[in-house]
Amino acid sequence: MNGIARALLLGLLAVAPLVSSAAENHDSVAELLGEAAGSDADLQRSLLAGLVQSQLGKRALTAPAIWKDLGPKLAGSENAKVRSLARHLGALFGDAQAVVALKTVLADVAQPAPERRAALKALLHVRAPGLAKDLQVLLADATLRGHVLRGLAELDDAGTATAILAVYPTLTLAERRDALNTLAQRAPWAKALAAAVATKQVPAAELTGSVLRQLLLLKDAEVDSFARAYGAGDEKDPLGEVARLEQVLTPTVLATGDAARGRTIFDHTCAQCHVLWGAGGAVGPELTGLNRPD
Repeated sequence: MNGIARALLLGLLAVAPLVSSAAENHDSVAELLGEAAGSDADLQRSLLAGLVQSQLGKRALTAPAIWKDLGPKLAGSENAKVRSLARHLGALFGDAQAVVALKTVLADVAQPAPERRAALKALLHVRAPGLAKDLQVLLADATLRGHVLRGLAELDDAGTATAILAVYPTLTLAERRDALNTLAQRAPWAKALAAAVATKQVPAAELTGSVLRQLLLLKDAEVDSFARAYGAGDEKDPLGEVARLEQVLTPTVLATGDAARGRTIFDHTCAQCHVLWGAGGAVGPELTGLNRPD
C-alpha cells in the first residue's frame, strides 16, 4: 500500500466511530500518532486531520506518551498545515503552550487568514479560557469579523452583546446577519438587541424572520413579547399568504418594481437560507436556476 492510500485508510479509520471506550480511543490515537512520527508532511497532514476530525465533540484528551516528543516536532514542521493541526491536537491534549500558540496566531494580523481561521476553529473546539474576550477584541478586525461573530455565538459571555452592538453600525450586510443571529442565541443578548432596536441603534427592518423565530425558541417572556411585536409567530398559513400575494402582485404592480431594491431585500432576508448567484446560505433550495421572471 502506498503512502497516499495508507493515509486515506488511516484517516477514514480515525474519523469512523469505531472505538467504544476512552481506553480504545486513547490506543487508536497513539497508533495513528506512531504512524505520523515516521511519515512525510503530506501523510502527517492527512493523519492529523483525521485525528482532529475524529475528536470533534470532545473537549479534552489524554495525551499518549509519544506526544511528549512528537508534539514539538510536528509543531515545528515546515508545513503550515501540519503546524496548525499539531497545535489543535496539542490543545485537545491540554497543552497550555499549544493554546497560547493558537491565540498568538489568531491575534496576529500578519498571519495568513486561513491559518488564523484554523486557530479560531481549534480554540472554539477546546473552549479555550478567555476566548470570548479575545473574540470581542477581534470584532475590530475586518478580515476575521464574520468568523468571530459566528464563533461568539458558541461562547456564553455577558460582554458579547455590548461588544457586538458597539460595532454594529460599521458592519457589512452579511456581518449584520451574523451579528443578529448571534444575538438571538441567548436571552440576555436578545434583551440587549431589543433595547438597541428601541433606540434605533439596530434598524427594526433588519430583523429577519429567521432571527425572530430563533428569539421565540428562547422561551423568555420579555424576548417573546419583543419578537411577536415584530411579526414572529404570524406565519400560520404560508400557502394562504402566497395566494394573497398573487392577487396583490399583479403584472401592473410588478412592472413598477425596482430590481436593485429587490436585491437589497433579498440580501437582508432570503439570503440567510437561499443561494442566488453563488451568494447566500445553503439551508433552503438554490434559487439561481429558478424561473425568477415568473
